[in-house]
Amino acid sequence: MSSPGLNLERGRPAAVSRALERAAEALLRQRHPDGFWSGELTADTTLESDYILLQLWLDPPEGGVWPARQQENPAARALVEK
Repeated sequence: MSSPGLNLERGRPAAVSRALERAAEALLRQRHPDGFWSGELTADTTLESDYILLQLWLDPPEGGVWPARQQENPAARALVEK
């Protein structure tokens, strides 16, 4: 958050200003004519891993019995496929 009267331009090297302008122009070239950006979403395995850990924490295996295994199998398969 900037303070009132703080001039972020002052003292900035010209190369930094040019780089910022080029970056902004590159982003604007990628914008859809209707004004939005779209792109392919990619994800890592965090959601699946967290789901399995949550299930194990909520209903841990006891005596060799894994009660939530059926619910966790789809998430485990998704992890292996990624």
